[in-house]
Amino acid sequence: MLGRVLRVLAAGVVLTVVQGAAARLVDALLGPSGVALRPGALGWVALSNLLTAAMLAWLAAWSRLTGLRLAGWLAVVLFGIATFNNLIEAVFFHVFGVAEFVRYVLQGALTAAAFAPVLVFIMGRRASAGRARAAAAASRPGPWRLAAADLLYLACYLGAGTAIYPWVREFYLDRDQPAQLLVAAMQLFFRGPIFIALTLFVVRMIDGERWERVLVAGAALSVVGGVAPLLIPNPYLPDVVRWAHLFEVGLSNLAYGAAAAWLLTPPRP
Repeated sequence: MLGRVLRVLAAGVVLTVVQGAAARLVDALLGPSGVALRPGALGWVALSNLLTAAMLAWLAAWSRLTGLRLAGWLAVVLFGIATFNNLIEAVFFHVFGVAEFVRYVLQGALTAAAFAPVLVFIMGRRASAGRARAAAAASRPGPWRLAAADLLYLACYLGAGTAIYPWVREFYLDRDQPAQLLVAAMQLFFRGPIFIALTLFVVRMIDGERWERVLVAGAALSVVGGVAPLLIPNPYLPDVVRWAHLFEVGLSNLAYGAAAAWLLTPPRP
C-alpha cells in the first residue's frame, strides 16, 4: 500500500515538472503568453496534478496493456479528456480566443506525450510477455448504443448546465453567447462523439468486469476532465463560476462516464 502511495506521489511530482517544462517550451516557440497564475495557485496546481496522476495510475494498474502501447493510450486519454475537449468548450463560449487554444493544445499534447511513458515506468507496467492483450478483442458496440450514448451526453450536459445556471448567469450574460440550438448541435455532433471515443479507449484498456469498467470510466471523465483542472484558480473564470463548473462537470461527467461505459460494454456471454 505504501509503495503505491509513493508511486502516485512521484507521478504527481513528475507531472508538475513535465507540465512546467512544456509551458516553457511553448513560450519559447510562440512567445510569452502574458497570462500568469493567480497568487496562491501553485498549491492548487500540485493538488490537481496529484489527482490526475492518481487517476491515470489507477487506470494503468487496471489496464490490460503494457509498455509503449499503454503509454500511447494513456497519453490519448489524458490529452483528450483534460485538454482537447475542455478547450473546445472554452473557445466555443468565448472564454478565450483561438491563439490561447493553440497554445494550450500544444502544451497539453507535449505534457501528455512526455508524462505517459514515465508513468508507465513508475507503475512498473513495462512490456512483459503474456500480460498485454489486444484491446480490439473487446466487443464493439452497435450503432444504437453509440447513438444512445451521444444523446445521453447531451442530456447530461444540458441538465447539469441548467442546474448551475443561477450561479454563472451574470458571467455569461456579458458575453456574446451562441444560440441554444448551436450549443446542442456542438455537444451532439462534436464533443459527445469525442467523449464516446475516449470512453471506449478507457473501457477497452480495463481488464475487468463490466462494473469495474463503469467505475473507472466514470472516475476518469470526472477527475481528469472536470475536478482536477477546475481546482486551479485561473484568470478566465471568477471563483464562483469556476466552483460551479467544477461541481457541474465533475458530477455530470461521473454520471455520464459510468452510464456510457455500461452502455458501450455489453455483458460477457
